[in-house]
Amino acid sequence: MQIRLLGPVGASHGGRDLVLGAPRQRAVFAMLALNAARTVSTDLLVDGIWGEHPPTNPLASLQVYVHGLRRALAAAGLDRGLLASRAPGYCLDVPVIQTDLGAFERDWERSRELSRAPDARAALAALDTGLARWRGPGLADLRQFPFAVAHAARLDEAHALAQEDQVDLLLACGEHARLVSHIETLVAQHPTRERRWGQLMIALYRCNRQADALAAFARARDLLADELGIDPGDALRQLEVGVLRHDPQLAPPALPAVTDAHALAAEAVRTGPAEATPARPRNEARLPQPTTSTWGRDELADELAARLADPGLRLLSLVGPGGTGKTRLATLVAARAQGFSGGRFFLEAEEGQDATALLTSLVLAVGGPEPPDPTTISAADTVADQLPVDPVLVVLDNLEVVPDAAYAVEALVKATTGLTLLATSRLPLRLEFGVEVVVPPVELPPVAVAAAQAGSYPAVALFVDRAGMVNHRFRLDDGNAADVVELCRLLDGMPLAIELAAARMRLLSPGAAVARLRSGLSLLSSSPGSTGASARTLTGTIDWSLAHLTESARALIDDLCVFEDGFGLEAVESITALHARTTDAPMPDPVEDLSALLECGLVHLKQTRVELRYHVLGPVRAHLRSAGDQSQRDRVRALHLAWMRRRLPGWAAALDGPDGDLALGRFDDEHADLLALIGWALGRGQVEEAAELAAGAQAYWVAAGRIREGLAVLDRFTGLALPDGLRRALQVGVARLAYYAGEHERTERVCRALIAGSPPGFLEEASAHCYLGAALVASGAPDEGVPPATTALDLARQRGEWEIQAVALSVLAISAAMTGDLERERSCYEERLEVVRARGDRARIADTLNTLAEIALDEPDLASAQDHVAESLRLAGEHRPMERRDGLITSARIAVLAGENDRAAAELSEALDIAARTGQPHAAAQAARATSCLLVARGEHRSAVRLFAAAHALAPPEGEDGEPFETDLRAALRAARAALDTDELGRLWRFAADDDVDTATVIGMARAALTSGVTGVG
Repeated sequence: MQIRLLGPVGASHGGRDLVLGAPRQRAVFAMLALNAARTVSTDLLVDGIWGEHPPTNPLASLQVYVHGLRRALAAAGLDRGLLASRAPGYCLDVPVIQTDLGAFERDWERSRELSRAPDARAALAALDTGLARWRGPGLADLRQFPFAVAHAARLDEAHALAQEDQVDLLLACGEHARLVSHIETLVAQHPTRERRWGQLMIALYRCNRQADALAAFARARDLLADELGIDPGDALRQLEVGVLRHDPQLAPPALPAVTDAHALAAEAVRTGPAEATPARPRNEARLPQPTTSTWGRDELADELAARLADPGLRLLSLVGPGGTGKTRLATLVAARAQGFSGGRFFLEAEEGQDATALLTSLVLAVGGPEPPDPTTISAADTVADQLPVDPVLVVLDNLEVVPDAAYAVEALVKATTGLTLLATSRLPLRLEFGVEVVVPPVELPPVAVAAAQAGSYPAVALFVDRAGMVNHRFRLDDGNAADVVELCRLLDGMPLAIELAAARMRLLSPGAAVARLRSGLSLLSSSPGSTGASARTLTGTIDWSLAHLTESARALIDDLCVFEDGFGLEAVESITALHARTTDAPMPDPVEDLSALLECGLVHLKQTRVELRYHVLGPVRAHLRSAGDQSQRDRVRALHLAWMRRRLPGWAAALDGPDGDLALGRFDDEHADLLALIGWALGRGQVEEAAELAAGAQAYWVAAGRIREGLAVLDRFTGLALPDGLRRALQVGVARLAYYAGEHERTERVCRALIAGSPPGFLEEASAHCYLGAALVASGAPDEGVPPATTALDLARQRGEWEIQAVALSVLAISAAMTGDLERERSCYEERLEVVRARGDRARIADTLNTLAEIALDEPDLASAQDHVAESLRLAGEHRPMERRDGLITSARIAVLAGENDRAAAELSEALDIAARTGQPHAAAQAARATSCLLVARGEHRSAVRLFAAAHALAPPEGEDGEPFETDLRAALRAARAALDTDELGRLWRFAADDDVDTATVIGMARAALTSGVTGVG
């Protein structure tokens, strides 16, 4: 059995993972594994699991956990007796070496012995093996338990010390040039560890960066004073003196950075005897071993590794700005690539190298001698002579620093047959025979992702992992998940930016970090310790990439930063044309410039339902916005505003037609920019322009279910001076959205004021009467609501306002149902279906078919109801949230009556998720009532009564006597009541109905009831 403690706790045997059970049971296993072959008392086990708050009978619970673990051992083919009962407790009778912790400690001790020999290379290999056993923080999934506190601190310290030992060994091997960025990362993780600052100073000094080494000391001194109130220790102060004096003891080791064999080979070339040139060990130009976990690259790495297996592919280039993870991805791909029996080698290009120097380094990397005169021979031919017969893969890292890198690569490929190159570069090589891949950001979660699912997305997992390294108490939970998601989205999934932000979790919460990041990258650049230098690397690499653009491409990316959530080619071309006309400048080719930005990874492709769109990488946008010319940005925003005002009416008009889904998708794509433009125009006093956009968007806010969001925007215009027509359009928008939000009194008030204060025949007259009638009917006053709804229907027919006809017919149908005139209800909906079908309005067709399904359900005619709702759901698709939500509720009600409880539960779960997003009380109440029907079918009558009562408190049903008028809902409520005695029924109903419930509370109760039968009330 192999036991895993260095990361999430687990165990395996014979290639199969043991099922260790729930967290407390795994915690028992971990405590026993940490004390392998030693007895752990029951007192220690109880304290380790429950601390100061044990259950009433903890020993009984402990016995259950031990029994579960023994069952897991037996299921894996192991002897149950491995977990032995030994007074005064239990013992996991396995050797320590069977734990990854024991194996790590053995490797670490072996490394220390070899370093004393001294044999730095062998010591490094042993320590690399040990560190590779870490899969994350020790006991990563059990740190919430009391026992883990001390153990986790010990493991964290051991890991940190081993990493520092590894750096010392790498420095001893002369590999300082490639270490600087790695040590910066280590310092960011633990900025108060002086040993790491010293290692950073030595690496910088050996790279001829004395000033940077001294600056690192100054940063360390300032941080230690701020964080701990102390001065640097003697070792660090002496190191500063040594740097100032150019102490010879700080010089690189006498041997070159690679191996002793390198020096022997070079000497042999100078003295002549070929037999004196030993073959260079193939593992010396080894692939770098990541010291931290990698997230979200497995699929891409496998795909690229498979491409490298094609013998016809000689060059694969990974392109993107610094911080996108090109080097890490390249090493993952190289490690997984198959078919390179001649070896895999890694070579980092260095500043100041030209093509010849790069090729000479490659000769040495693959084990050949240093050419005696690189200027008189072909280095590429020398590489070909030195390569093994078998296929070889070479990773060429950071090629952008070599001015003629493309020439070097082309020469290599032409001079060799068995060599495949995997290159990384911030600039594209543009070689016809190679494949270039722009490295994408790691995958981001959607904006509205549930907290429970957020951690499964690589960007969030990366942030949580790195935050846990600097703050072992950091956890992703319901309280911070939304902020973590927003933070990762602001940084656009860029790995380096996420790591830098995570390094601040020692001092800040995710919400505080988001607030700072909204104004630019100052959060990252002002971070204490080495994070500041890393952030300078982040902004510096962005500036480096920008500096290598053409003038027109640089101007274009500055302009593109005004877009909040991406842009299409049409918007770019329109703004570029307007820009050229307003400045009398020659019009650049936006397609060519956009292609250049895509090639270097500053702009990425974004696939949507409507079109190919593009977006500027988040940190790049933030950096440019904070550093750019605000007056120029305002000019571009003005052009964007003009473009949006021209396009918006057409999109809005198409929403209710046969191309409504495309129009809705377009609105989804442009919504963030729409809000930003409204805010920008209001801030500049352009109230009318902002009001035009808001008025044009109100139909979208209804169709997309963004009711509250739209209301908040419209409320910003309250009290502002506007032309009468525009003011009335916004008032109708407020009335309409307030109605869908369940604020019926507000709708009534706005509509009455609008009718009373407007001239006869005003444009919005039918709408005002329609929503007045709708609000009155929804408030339980059908007699008062019918006259204005009838007036609205007559006006809409006269004026050809078909959408108002559709709404008015719904209002009249609902009022008819409330008064028991079911034939009139059906007649109104059938007429409505004719109206909306003539228009091709998919959303309202879906809504009407769903209502006809509800009518068939009452008759009952389950077959017709199922046919209607199936068609309704097909038309609603995935992008009409309110129609899909209502259709799912109806379909679930049908499923309950048909005895298909599992289908009902799945449909209700999705309906509740949509109801949470749309935030409409009536819909949430209906979803809760349908869930109550399912609970009754399961026999869970108490939970059903509680949920019915909460739904009633949120949005009372339209039926008489406080009961729903829908037959199945009413029957379920009566069945639930009948199953309880009078006292219990009264108590449960009063408790839930009197509670101050809101939409979120009722949805939460229904979700809990679906999974456990417990509603959370009482």
